[in-house]
Amino acid sequence: MPIYEYRCRACRHDFETLVRAGDTPACPSCATTDLEKQISLFAVDSESTRQTARATSMAKSVKGQQDKEVADVELHQRHHH
Repeated sequence: MPIYEYRCRACRHDFETLVRAGDTPACPSCATTDLEKQISLFAVDSESTRQTARATSMAKSVKGQQDKEVADVELHQRHHH
């Protein structure tokens, strides 16, 4: 089942949903089926998008490691003072 992104034409709500073959999705806010399918960024594959994804992933990884190190230091300080 693919995930598609939609914008409701009636209430302008943006959402994504799983769509089975033959199903017609409806807006979760107003229940209309008058929807506009959006272009998903994850479906775009280029060197630029891969570099951006790598940079974002690396930044999150570094931040997570920094947070872990700070938490370890705080834990050590609490138990040794």
